[in-house]
This record gives sequence, C-alpha cells and structure tokens, in this order.
Amino acid sequence: MTNTDTKRPLKIYGDHGSRPHIPVPLTQLEEVKKLLDEHGHRHVYRVFEYAISHDDKPLTAIIHLDRQADLKAIQAVLDGVN
Repeated sequence: MTNTDTKRPLKIYGDHGSRPHIPVPLTQLEEVKKLLDEHGHRHVYRVFEYAISHDDKPLTAIIHLDRQADLKAIQAVLDGVN
C-alpha cells in the first residue's frame, strides 16, 4: 500500500527496542485499519489518539503494534495492496 502523502510504501518502523508502529496519513487510517482487521490482525494494534504533523505537512496517524504481532505478516499485507 502506498502512502498517499509521500508516494512511498507504508512501512513498519521500530527497532532497537522501540515499539513497532506504522505512520499512516490520517486520510488513509480507516482503510489501513480495515485491511488489518480483514487479515486477522484486529487485536494486535491500537491507534495513537492524536494525529501529528511536522513542518506543516499533512496529519499522520500512528498505528502501534503489539510486540507479539507478526510484523512480517502485517508488512506482507501492506505490501500486497497497490
């Protein structure tokens, strides 16, 4: 799945002990949540309650993933959408 703001693929971030997360344009949040839910990942994420913006860029929501989430499977779901 492509980030509509950056035109780059959506990607899971988080390394060196930080919590895995997916930055998502606020305009795509519901679509990404639906995709995760449809692929059985409903109970391994939560959305940070505030959207953020840096340098006057569009609002970005943060989807936090549980540490036990199957990150490879979730990234494969995101990669499978054009």
